Amino acid sequence: MIFGVPQYVDIEDRIAFRLTAKQLGWFGLAGLIMFGFWYFFEFWVFVVASIICITAATSFAFFRPAGLSLAAFIGRGVAFLTSRKILWWDKGVDLDESRVLEKKNKESSTARIQSRVGIQEKRKTVSELEYIAQALDRKSDL
Repeated sequence: MIFGVPQYVDIEDRIAFRLTAKQLGWFGLAGLIMFGFWYFFEFWVFVVASIICITAATSFAFFRPAGLSLAAFIGRGVAFLTSRKILWWDKGVDLDESRVLEKKNKESSTARIQSRVGIQEKRKTVSELEYIAQALDRKSDL
């Protein structure tokens, strides 16, 4: 008999108490932090810190926004906020103002030089364009 083998299985092994290793790690870290608060601070500080630690550990262990773990989701958010924002799809955008000003000055000086020299844009008439199109269609020399 032929059986289909499942692919792209994203199931982690359960280690103890039906929890994965990552989930146990988050709860263990929360337990260590709570122990530190219990040992070094007053009882009311320990209770407040315990509530925060248990909430954070539960969120990091079980909450999966956009299919990612909460730690990966927060890490990608921080990486996005701290990275440079560059528009890769628009090659004409220059984010540095000094380069933009240099480019504008260079273009204006080039336009002034061309107007002094007398370079003019050549325009073709319709008949000349038709002649060029026919010559290209025949693949002959112009």
